[in-house]
Amino acid sequence: MSITFKLEQDGKKWHAYCPELHSCHTFGSTKKEALAHLKDAVMLYMEDEIDNQSLKAVITVIEVNKPKKKSHV
Repeated sequence: MSITFKLEQDGKKWHAYCPELHSCHTFGSTKKEALAHLKDAVMLYMEDEIDNQSLKAVITVIEVNKPKKKSHV
């Protein structure tokens, strides 16, 4: 799962959110503070999802074949 952090100025404050995680929004007086609050919010969101067993993980398996050595006959 890829999570995007977005920061937007909202008057004198900064709005921080993750579009992939619905209802995961926060604010801060500075970009740095908003980002720190968002990190905390994402951790709480994930903990809640795990506790409720509602987190849907996507697992991708990629098989890589080694190239065959050329035989000289």
